[in-house]
Amino acid sequence: MNLIYAYSKVEDGNLDFRFGKKDEVIKNRENFFEKIRVKLENCVTLQQMHGDEVRVVGDKDGGGMFQADAMVTKEKNVGLFLLTADCFPVILCDEEGGFLGLVHLGWQGVDKELISKAVGKMKGLGAKELQAIIGPGIRKESYVFDVPLVQEKDPKWQPFLERQGGGRTTIDLVGFIKKQLVDCGVEKIEDCGIDTAKDKNYFSHYRVVRTGEQEGRFATVVMMV
Repeated sequence: MNLIYAYSKVEDGNLDFRFGKKDEVIKNRENFFEKIRVKLENCVTLQQMHGDEVRVVGDKDGGGMFQADAMVTKEKNVGLFLLTADCFPVILCDEEGGFLGLVHLGWQGVDKELISKAVGKMKGLGAKELQAIIGPGIRKESYVFDVPLVQEKDPKWQPFLERQGGGRTTIDLVGFIKKQLVDCGVEKIEDCGIDTAKDKNYFSHYRVVRTGEQEGRFATVVMMV
């Protein structure tokens, strides 16, 4: 099995219909998919809900969209397509066994242990040697709050909160994601290291709120061939 995966950039344009004109987004998508040599009609789009549902998809679902926060497949030439800004796209794959997954992880998905549920679903289908690829997202150096949401009072989050001067707190989503992966038996983890809040090659909602720049979303696309 060969694995194809790619992340779009700001130079590829906004790929989310919520933040641009329909014809412009369609053109941006066409150009990006042509560049990575993947057919959009062979892809299944994940419309994230900040929940914990994991959907199993296949060739019959090509060109469709599902409301969920993780998709898995055991079929070749089925692309998994996700749009994000600061949340993390995490790819799960068992190259020898032929299994593939794509997971959307913001703080709510991490809190609900979605990555563990996706791994469990894939193992239930027969995957054995899973590895993970963590894509671009907001890193703890940038993910700073005066008062974190629910994390401040939740014991499981404490190792991933770091108090700063002035009463501010950073939240280490990547650290928590890696711990959850290891806890469910995934030890081979590749982390791209890209911080969307700092790297202007990628769209960032966190940055938009603070700078007023144009909102948009970039794509993660992954496929077994």
